Amino acid sequence: MNKSAKALVLSTAILCATLLGSPALAQDNAWATGGLQKVTIPGLDLAYVKPGATLKQYTKVAMKPVSISFAKNWAEDVTAGTMARVQPADMTAIRTKLAHMLEMAVYSELKAGGYDLVSAVGEDVLYVEMDIVNLYISAPQLNSGRWSLGLALGLIGAALATIWERSAFPGLLDFSSDYRTTALFWEMHVGGAALDGFLALTVPFAMRELVVAKAPWRWALGAIAVLLAGYACLTTFSRGVYFAIPAGLLALLWLHGAQKRRLAP
Repeated sequence: MNKSAKALVLSTAILCATLLGSPALAQDNAWATGGLQKVTIPGLDLAYVKPGATLKQYTKVAMKPVSISFAKNWAEDVTAGTMARVQPADMTAIRTKLAHMLEMAVYSELKAGGYDLVSAVGEDVLYVEMDIVNLYISAPQLNSGRWSLGLALGLIGAALATIWERSAFPGLLDFSSDYRTTALFWEMHVGGAALDGFLALTVPFAMRELVVAKAPWRWALGAIAVLLAGYACLTTFSRGVYFAIPAGLLALLWLHGAQKRRLAP
């Protein structure tokens, strides 16, 4: 497909995006009033073009930030009958992530077609607007941030129990006795390793709060959790914990770096 055809397909696809969710007759009337004609293009559900229009003079593309709006009452409907609630922060996160994904996909196609993406307008620059309207996500992922926060709070609780226990029995700074910390996990009294497993699973999530938290209070909470957990891990005297915690942190940092690279422009 030549550059003109690709640009035309791109522009018609963007025009279609603004039509989603409206009655078909109203769509036809609205675009016909503007002098556009409905055409059939493979791969597009709906497309309108201006008769005789050409995009041959354009060699560059400037993109307006993607605008995304949700369907009416979506936040209430999608969580009806559940304990989950769509928060404004969830909607903002969905908008940001979806807009970034769409922009990266369009950018890749433009680069493959020989177009340059620029920020300044000019005679050879095609200005593109993309809108997503009436967005309805049936099963949004809402709880990843709250899940991480909850695990960090649980870790703080276990670490505080460790500090209380050691201050009451062997002493906070007594690292020479063979006292085994239980931190309110009853399994530890019968040879279990519940505390070890809990620390290994939750410390990476507390570290995640330090890495990704934007609110100062969440970063401070993560810092407190990591510091308290450090003492709790040290007093387990468990080689398994000493190995599992660094391994979990390395996995967290690697996955976080891979995600940033994947989403980078």
